[in-house]
Amino acid sequence: MGQEPAEKQIKKSFAAVLYGILRSRKLAFFLIIALATAILAASLIPQTSQFATPEIGSLRSRQPELFSFLKVTGLVDIYNSWWFYTLLALFFLNTLVCTINRVKYTLNKNRKWSDTPSKSQKSRLCATTPIFLKTSPDKALDITKTILSAKRYRVINKSGFIAAKKNWWSNWSTIILHTSFLVIALGILIGRATFMSGQVNLVEGQRFFDEPGNYLHSEKGPFFNENYAGFEIILKNFTDKFWRDGTNKEYASTINIYNNGQYICTKTISPNYPASYKGRNIYQLSLFGCSAILRLDKAGGPSKFGWINFETPKTANAPIENKFVVRGTNYQADAKFYPDYKDRGTQKSWNLYKLKDPVLTLKILDTSTNGVYEGIMRPGQSVRLGDETLTFVTARHWTALGVTKDSGAWIVFLGFWMALAGIAMLYFIIPKQIWVLVDEAEDGTVLYLTGTASKYRISFAERLNELREEIADALSNQEEVIEHVTV
Repeated sequence: MGQEPAEKQIKKSFAAVLYGILRSRKLAFFLIIALATAILAASLIPQTSQFATPEIGSLRSRQPELFSFLKVTGLVDIYNSWWFYTLLALFFLNTLVCTINRVKYTLNKNRKWSDTPSKSQKSRLCATTPIFLKTSPDKALDITKTILSAKRYRVINKSGFIAAKKNWWSNWSTIILHTSFLVIALGILIGRATFMSGQVNLVEGQRFFDEPGNYLHSEKGPFFNENYAGFEIILKNFTDKFWRDGTNKEYASTINIYNNGQYICTKTISPNYPASYKGRNIYQLSLFGCSAILRLDKAGGPSKFGWINFETPKTANAPIENKFVVRGTNYQADAKFYPDYKDRGTQKSWNLYKLKDPVLTLKILDTSTNGVYEGIMRPGQSVRLGDETLTFVTARHWTALGVTKDSGAWIVFLGFWMALAGIAMLYFIIPKQIWVLVDEAEDGTVLYLTGTASKYRISFAERLNELREEIADALSNQEEVIEHVTV
């Protein structure tokens, strides 16, 4: 029996210590710095979870030991690492505890009506020159109360003084700001747990169905429910423009969206303007180039089509190269592609993708690396490979698109809007409190006007003086002001 109180005391002390740690501002500062550092690291270190990252392959092949270290520590997949989720969870708990404490403080603060300034308020008081009145104290207070009420102050009139406050509800601004952090952290946690993202490369005219096996590569959160939307995308056309120095000016894809075989809509997407359908966001990625469409015919068999994509060329006059295996055969090919073969020697960097005279140069080898064919092919031309015929059908553009699902995105956006509202309230809607006292004087009354604001004290002092002048003018109209003097 004697041990039970001791055990309870230990549990209480442990809970108190844990509560004290979770409410710590130092912990909040550390978590914010840690999360910001993680986000910065994710932008500097190639991530396996990002679309189209050839840097990962380069890092893996050139520096395998460094890549192994980064993989073990989760630095090549930061947003899916256990420690990033731990930081988010701690940040959520820390913000939750701080918010609860702030709610308690604000509720107590709003319940209490301070008849007189507190010690902290006295240090921030702004006072005006007293006004000497030829009237009774009660009448002076009544007129002052009317003026303050017209300015939307909440007024309590007691014997000998007035206490008034305004914008007191904006004390909730910090609560809204803290809650917005909670909402953002919750949105990120939900989004990362249930997200899906995938990349698909499409040639103009090619179809894509939103099904798991059709993505070039994809990743999913641990709680993604495998609920694919099942819609269809057809790349109608791809356009790109370059500045004369060779840098990319703009690029965009026009896509048709179908659902169950029925046409839904046509969308033009670019890097800053994705399309949305059935909870999926379709993004334009920065990978694109030219594609050679080939057909393989065999006597007595069906024709087989394939696309060979050539990525962005590094220089204006260099051919675009690729190696591939002729599907369904024992042949492999080294290919070079020229979008404009006639001007290949003087090709300008802003004309890299103008398919004026597309030419495919092929060097085809068999499994014994014996040369089978070497030459150039234009659209419509064919080459005989044993009992099969390989035809260069046509050349088109291709591009990479990203398809994502993020269930937490709207929660994060809500959190940002809440944060903006909280910041606006915090800095532009200022709680103010005013006290008006009267004392009897010889042949009249002296009125004292003082007050405090949570911030912008100089501006509030100016407003307080304007209020003093307004009260003085109101009393002057009744010929009850004797003089305004400093005492």
